[in-house]
Amino acid sequence: MISNHPPVGFSLLREMPPLLWAEFRKLAREQTLPPRQVLFREGEEVHTFYFVEHGRIRMSVVLEDGEEHTINILREGDLFPHLGLLRGGIYPATAETLIEASLLSISRQDLVDLIHRHPELALLLLAEMGRRIEILQSRVKELIQKDLRFRVMHILLRLAREARARRGKNDDQKEGETKLDFHLTHEELARLAGAARESVTRILSEMRRQGLIAAGPGGEMIIRESELEKCISSS
Repeated sequence: MISNHPPVGFSLLREMPPLLWAEFRKLAREQTLPPRQVLFREGEEVHTFYFVEHGRIRMSVVLEDGEEHTINILREGDLFPHLGLLRGGIYPATAETLIEASLLSISRQDLVDLIHRHPELALLLLAEMGRRIEILQSRVKELIQKDLRFRVMHILLRLAREARARRGKNDDQKEGETKLDFHLTHEELARLAGAARESVTRILSEMRRQGLIAAGPGGEMIIRESELEKCISSS
């Protein structure tokens, strides 16, 4: 049962006026999916938009040589896909659950109709798209890094900034440090970096020795943003 109040973790839903949220929740569907469940495949027609309540979603594309490449891993608070809302078209990537995931979903047509009835939703979506463009710009910087170590550092810095933006400043965090709000495995990080897990594990071990990252009490990764930024800028 979808709550009477917008989920705190979703900036787009949280900013909806009460009347708009009331209409949205009537149209949206809540579902829990097992690991390795494909939501849609690259090239299929866009029909549904999703909001991640819990879990992680892998977005991947197939390259010209037939190799599958992970372009993003979505988590709590993320909306996807980011294309095809107004114009329709096809899904630009394949979406698959990595672990059990709880999602809110709404059909493209219902969302478009809702925009027509509530034009303020279009402004909220534009703001959300602006945030996604900033993230994509960071992804471009990551991908052009030929050195794997710097690619990993850029990815971790982006993930830290995204976690801080979603959660805000926590009292239990030191200045210049951010604890990831999800458990990032070496395999998932390797997929994002387009590298072998063993290579990424060696790089992470080196970064721990340098004091760039650490492990939190619950096993979450703590990223020392200030030190990481210094390391990137001085190289």
